[in-house]
Amino acid sequence: MKMKTLSTDKNDSPVFLKQGQAETLAALRTGFIKQDGKLTRVRVFDTLKRSEGPEEVIFRKVESSPAKDLVEHLKRGLTAIRAFSLTATAVPCAVVLIDGWRRGYPFQAFTAITVALAVVLLQIATNLYNDYSDYVKLIDLPGTSGGSGVFEKGWYRPNQILNSARFAFVAAVVFGIPTLISHPLEVIIIGGVGLAGTLLYSHETFGLKYHALGDLAVFILCGPALVAGYSYTVFGMFSPGLFPIGIFVGLLACGLLHANNLQDMHLDRKQGALTLANTLGYRKSIHLLGGIYLGAALALFYAVFTDRLPVAALLAALILIPATQITFRFKAALGPDCPSLMGVKVAAAKVHLIGGVLLGFSLFVAVWFG
Repeated sequence: MKMKTLSTDKNDSPVFLKQGQAETLAALRTGFIKQDGKLTRVRVFDTLKRSEGPEEVIFRKVESSPAKDLVEHLKRGLTAIRAFSLTATAVPCAVVLIDGWRRGYPFQAFTAITVALAVVLLQIATNLYNDYSDYVKLIDLPGTSGGSGVFEKGWYRPNQILNSARFAFVAAVVFGIPTLISHPLEVIIIGGVGLAGTLLYSHETFGLKYHALGDLAVFILCGPALVAGYSYTVFGMFSPGLFPIGIFVGLLACGLLHANNLQDMHLDRKQGALTLANTLGYRKSIHLLGGIYLGAALALFYAVFTDRLPVAALLAALILIPATQITFRFKAALGPDCPSLMGVKVAAAKVHLIGGVLLGFSLFVAVWFG
């Protein structure tokens, strides 16, 4: 295929490939383009729509930048898995464990740890595959707020991230084997839901997140399904407070995703990724975000009013303070691309973390004051 360039410097010239062709897809997945019989490492720079023909993908050469030391390796790895978002699965497990402990439910520490690790690894697999899928679908481009940024920096190639996602997925299955042996039916059902959610969430063809079902999927998988599954595999039972706990953490995880989608809605719409934020529009999505956080707080009031959780659990309702600040940042912004929204994704992740920590702490303290 003939390649068009904009500069006479062949080593630094952008390369144009038509979207949808085999060569383009190969370059997107592997991070390499063959030029003069040699493989050149590239990354997506931008897309271009001409008056005629399909959209073109602009690639630029990227130099490999190996990590200097172990600390740099760790930094890159944590960035790739989006470590800041792992509270979405780790925190609910911790809260359920504390709730079961305060109620006197017997459990084995080994089971609690291995199941929690399996759950977190499934989220890591989802995060990595989501990064890969969004890159291949040209949703996360350089200079945008989407993605982890590891492709733009040249830290990893797309197929490396895909293989890492597969490894995390297999590791999650391995950590689930001990519990599978002791509780086969329960783990097959509960684990099957988690595995299916991981595989279907950002699948290139029928991914839930690309069909306005991402928010619902995250709410269920990181909320009611997660807390119920973790409680049953660890304690063999469900506590009375499990339902409001699942609603609370699920809505906070949903708020984290919705805040992400709000900021990325223009880019998602351009590449045909249908999110709930795009379906509702910017202003209505802001109202939904506020409603999500308000619903999380109301779940706690319901739990306390019905004696499912101790009064101390209302401490976690303090998340309304930073959550309201996030909502008003979106309201004050002129649109999703406004510079004032920089860092809002991390702020939403902190809301989830703070809410989980406060809820877990309140349940822990209730043992002595309840």
